[in-house]
Amino acid sequence: MVSAEYACAYKEVIELLKFMPVEDVKKIPSKNILHFLHNMNKNYHYEIDKTKSFEEQEKSEITRAIFAVLFRDYWATSTQREKIIAKENYDLLKMEEEKRNLYNPNDIFKRKKINKNIASIKTTEMQLQSESFWHKILNKIKHFLKS
Repeated sequence: MVSAEYACAYKEVIELLKFMPVEDVKKIPSKNILHFLHNMNKNYHYEIDKTKSFEEQEKSEITRAIFAVLFRDYWATSTQREKIIAKENYDLLKMEEEKRNLYNPNDIFKRKKINKNIASIKTTEMQLQSESFWHKILNKIKHFLKS
């Protein structure tokens, strides 16, 4: 089961594909279109403004991402596809480098400030109060009588 956001996005994709050239829609594998049809929110109402171009249509971010993947995989030329994949790889490497800088395991302990007050606290011995012999006997008798 897909989330509600994806179900609505699938409905938007199907509605937008209805207004695209048939040659472009045929390039998409039928299993993908069936996936969109099967998992779309049938109760979601999405209207297309016929006076606007495809780029001007109101679409969710998920719908935009789905169309970006469809373009990359099925509609782009080989040079376009190579450029898109190179850009995606560059963006992934950049994100990984940012994560590495933020969560660098070598610098984790350097960033923590040692509280100098902790070192200056004097420890004191705890004194245990032991029960007297008579209290121990009384407690055992009370325990014996309770059970």
